[in-house]
Amino acid sequence: MADAQAVAIANEGVQLFKQGEHAKAAELFSAALEKLPAVDADVDADGDDELVQVALARARALNNRASCHLALGDPIAALDDTSDALELLCDPHRRACGVPAPRPGSSAPREHQSAHQ
Repeated sequence: MADAQAVAIANEGVQLFKQGEHAKAAELFSAALEKLPAVDADVDADGDDELVQVALARARALNNRASCHLALGDPIAALDDTSDALELLCDPHRRACGVPAPRPGSSAPREHQSAHQ
């Protein structure tokens, strides 16, 4: 599973976002990303559940930080984070491993959950 400390930090960011603390929330999503290992786009994740979990956690943190950037009036930073998240989710190897795509119309940060729930 993705680093529990990173997930806890990201979940705290979600709560701050809900309270309108967008800059602080963005900082927490950045801190969560620093705790999570990088996922090499060239690595075949087929059958590697841990790698899929990390990719999903990174994508959620990036997507949530993108929401913060939008709320703070920085659409370019939001686009950069969204593009990075989509790259993690849409890599053909990860898609084959069952990483779900983001929910349509979902722009607010959401708490991290296991991909198996």
